[in-house]
Amino acid sequence: MHAHIHPLFKPAKAVIEALEPSAIYAVGGAVRAVILAHPLQGLELDLCTPAPPELVAARAQAAGLSLGTQGAPWGCLTLEGFEVTSFRAERYSAGSRHPQVRFGVDLQTDAARRDFSCNAVYLEPNGTLIDPYGGVEHLKAGRVVWVEEPIRKLTEDPIRWWRWVRFCGLYGVTSVVAPTWVGADGREQVCTLEPLAQAVMAAKRAVSASRWAAERKHADTVRGAQAVRTALQQGLAAHPAWQEELTP
Repeated sequence: MHAHIHPLFKPAKAVIEALEPSAIYAVGGAVRAVILAHPLQGLELDLCTPAPPELVAARAQAAGLSLGTQGAPWGCLTLEGFEVTSFRAERYSAGSRHPQVRFGVDLQTDAARRDFSCNAVYLEPNGTLIDPYGGVEHLKAGRVVWVEEPIRKLTEDPIRWWRWVRFCGLYGVTSVVAPTWVGADGREQVCTLEPLAQAVMAAKRAVSASRWAAERKHADTVRGAQAVRTALQQGLAAHPAWQEELTP
């Protein structure tokens, strides 16, 4: 067990011990809260590990931990109420937003499948941040930067559009009018709003109407939602279909 454990991990101490010697990391909203020095109380702790799901399950059972397997095909198991997801690579088929997954990959490969740089920051139990795409700097600067090429990401899963809109409302409204992405080489590149929106519209048929509406509604719940919607309406003013999408 680590001599020093970050306060975020203390509720999951039994899970960390059960999975040793495999590494384990926190990702997602709780890590963003750590980076921004927000309160840690009540945060949902999402964990990930390079250990494949069958090894995670075996170690959890050997340690007598409760085990939920509903998300096992995607490498996501629930140990003592904590989601633990195995590192994975994803491959999408045309017309489907449900990827084929491959386990046994490294952290860089796992990071490359993620959507935004601030969602690709890994926190070790000792408090060390691993940040392959510069997400810490981007988040502190109030910028939501895509991981790898965003048109491909949106073509794979157009729901990521509303997640992007929501993140822009939460962490950086200006990101929606000046979209950028960063590759594994660390080079940041500028993209424009219109091709992103066109890619979403072309891929939208892969999403059910109810799911699309739910994600759009969720994007409207964050503090900067109105400013983001206004920026999108201005940026996509020549596209009637988007004006309809962006009308509350």
